[in-house]
Amino acid sequence: MSAGPRIAFSTLAFPDASLARAGHEPARTAQLQAAARVLEASVPAAARLGVAIGVETHDAFCSSSVLAELLALAASPWVGAVWDSHHPHRVGEQPAEVFANIGPRVLLAQVKDAVKGPERDAEWRLVLLGEGEVRVQEMLRLLTEHGYSGWVSVEWEKRCTQRDRGAGGCSPPAP
Repeated sequence: MSAGPRIAFSTLAFPDASLARAGHEPARTAQLQAAARVLEASVPAAARLGVAIGVETHDAFCSSSVLAELLALAASPWVGAVWDSHHPHRVGEQPAEVFANIGPRVLLAQVKDAVKGPERDAEWRLVLLGEGEVRVQEMLRLLTEHGYSGWVSVEWEKRCTQRDRGAGGCSPPAP
């Protein structure tokens, strides 16, 4: 595949997200195979357009090991990964583990930082880069050390309520 435009495709999902985790065979395998067929069917159009299809470490594919299984089934060089720094972290994966699973197939590195709330099942709160617990620098170091030359995207997706809008809290503060 020659260098050129790339597109991120992150809308694949398991109809039952609990099947994304190991232990739900054969339904899990069937869903991964179905997702791989969708990706493979998209490859001719991607090749014709000169774009790659990236599946993000998000939703049912937060765990890079699940995404690696999918990518093994969709082995085309036109199909790869969008490594979102936050989601593998929140499911307990370290950057070295994520890189081992999907590193050679990364098309886009997407970084953001977050902290987990104090309660056991608390939601994550996005924060400015460097203010959270996501190991973004380690992710970028691994990619750089292994010759990654693709794009790095900084993502900000704070939920914005009407109260936040009035307080000016929907975007990062100006420098």
